[in-house]
Amino acid sequence: MNTKTVLQVEGMTCNSCANTVTKYLNKKGLQDVQVDFVSGEVAFKNPEENNLTELVNGINGLGYRVVNDNIALKKASRYTSLEKLFALCLLFTIPLLAHMFLPFEILHNALFQLTLCLPVIAIGFYKYGKGAFASVRMFSPNMDVLILTGTTAAFIYSCISIFLNGVHTHDVFFETAASIITFVTLGNIIEQRSVRQTKSAIEELKKMQPASAKKILNYGKANETITELAITSIMPMDYILINEGEAITVDGKIKWGSATVDESMLTGESKPLVKEINDEVFAGTTLIKGTIKVLTQKSADATVLSGIIELVKKAQSEKPSIQRIGDRVSAVFVPVVIAIAIIAFLILFFAVGISFTQSMLNSIAVLVIACPCAMGLATPTAIAVGVGRAAKNGMLFKSAQGLEILSAAKTIVFDKTGTLTNGNFTVTDFKTDVDDPDSYREEIASLIISIEKHSSHPIAKSLVIYFEKKFPDASNLHFAKVDEIKGLGIIAVNEDGDAYKIGSAIFCEVSDVAPFNIYLTKNNQSLASIAIDDELRENAKDVIRFLKSKNIKTVLLSGDTQEKCNTVNQHLNIDVVYGNQSPQSKFEKIKEYKKSGGVVMIGDGINDAPSLAASDLGVSLINSSQIAINAAQLLLLKEDLFSLVSAYNLSTKTISVIKQNLFWAILYNVITIPLAASGYVPPLMAVFSMALSDVVVVGNSLRLKWVGLA
Repeated sequence: MNTKTVLQVEGMTCNSCANTVTKYLNKKGLQDVQVDFVSGEVAFKNPEENNLTELVNGINGLGYRVVNDNIALKKASRYTSLEKLFALCLLFTIPLLAHMFLPFEILHNALFQLTLCLPVIAIGFYKYGKGAFASVRMFSPNMDVLILTGTTAAFIYSCISIFLNGVHTHDVFFETAASIITFVTLGNIIEQRSVRQTKSAIEELKKMQPASAKKILNYGKANETITELAITSIMPMDYILINEGEAITVDGKIKWGSATVDESMLTGESKPLVKEINDEVFAGTTLIKGTIKVLTQKSADATVLSGIIELVKKAQSEKPSIQRIGDRVSAVFVPVVIAIAIIAFLILFFAVGISFTQSMLNSIAVLVIACPCAMGLATPTAIAVGVGRAAKNGMLFKSAQGLEILSAAKTIVFDKTGTLTNGNFTVTDFKTDVDDPDSYREEIASLIISIEKHSSHPIAKSLVIYFEKKFPDASNLHFAKVDEIKGLGIIAVNEDGDAYKIGSAIFCEVSDVAPFNIYLTKNNQSLASIAIDDELRENAKDVIRFLKSKNIKTVLLSGDTQEKCNTVNQHLNIDVVYGNQSPQSKFEKIKEYKKSGGVVMIGDGINDAPSLAASDLGVSLINSSQIAINAAQLLLLKEDLFSLVSAYNLSTKTISVIKQNLFWAILYNVITIPLAASGYVPPLMAVFSMALSDVVVVGNSLRLKWVGLA
């Protein structure tokens, strides 16, 4: 079984937990292991066909819990067990802490304190023991090791004190041992609730897909009926009914009615769209006005919306290279902290002459105040919020690396047609190369229409529309063979062996004569010349101006003529302009620019796919060819090119937040560990300080939900 398996796992609180699970699964021979502690998803391939029950039991044995992947169940039960454990711990810890404020003799009795502490210690070993021992076995010690080490030291010391000094001794620290467990558990609850907010974008996207749909039975017949079914029961080629005000349930085509649809959840565009018969509609979008009957094209788990959700989840779970800093530190953090605690005790007790009790308390404080979780949370929480925010605003990153690459871009390369321009072409001039009576012009129009119908390129579509409208009586000609040469043109051969070419001057092997840029030849003899033009995209000039303000080099790389490219650039002021570029020459130019690093390519056509794949980050707009969309790592769901600016600003701010988080996590430990070792931070205060450091990191990441992107 080499298919992908996804498990939902509770109890992972930071990257150290994820590393423990990852190492366990890798040890079992699993492949493509991805563990996301933020969402709790564990995904892997199982080529060695390990028993799934054994794997689940193994993960449970690490101190975590595999749960039913049911959203409603998770919402009802997630963290309730942790909250119950905290309430139980608090019940016993409050009387232990009360002895510091109240004079009642029973509260000061060491045996009574031991009795109250024992249940909390048992809960602590139940909650944190498995994870601690498992992480040590996997050579990836985590926060649980520090918690248990500090708690156990305080508890054992107190038990020995009772044995040596009797039940009336005051040299016990059961309240310290119990408080560490209780307030670390409280910290986990706060931390998990905060971390869960970083994944809110996923939950909001999921809510956009309704749970049920109105299926039409016997569509178009006299006995047509409607029944409401679970969305999972809707299959391709079913008919469904969507009424005004409802969300569209499954991707499909309108077969009856017309409507106004709000597609802002997919495109970020607030302007509603009018949809007619045979227009496509998409799951999760909202029917503002009208009633329609839709022929479904996909099942619920294969819609555009479900694809977006999966891409966002994948991007959120990936590690950008900046995370390596935190991973390196986290890998050695726990052993180093334990060593510091031991050294601090030895120096304080033997060299400085501080009492054994105080030396021990200082060492416990070192163990408790140290926080590897903050470093583990620094990158994933920021990535989760950043990628989620991007998706909600019409910018779909296919990997977390995309954020990092875009933020460090040095060169951004643009295709012209359909990228800087809107791709809606108009024919501005048309002439034949022989005497051209109307009948001959109609014959040429028939050739152009019949050949260009074999292409989905925007220019081809525009030519077909123009000549069909201008020559409504044009014939539909048959060809024995038609080949499209991507980025250059089309060759068509008829039954008599005559070869027709339509495309650029280079492709057709004719002289390039302004203002013409499309040529038609028969057996290398020129038949006609066509001049086409399209308009600049709205905001294209603003985008170039913005990039130049960030000292990013801009490049125009187009298959169109150099003259056309230069004309466009008169309005844009791009740094470097290349015209007459074939797909191969575009590819070579991208490779050349990559030598300087940080190359982003933005294109929309089939001929751009190699360049998009070769660049450090490929970007496509939603109206691009499917091949270009597949080759890109960032998809802009809006047709407005200015969303590139928003994506760049979001990426730079996300990386900035990650750096802030890492700086805080390292600075926190650098400052607080020496303070704890010196006795300035008692163990109880250390517990609160440790929990606070995690909350600060998560809170800083959550700021990305509201930062401006313009």
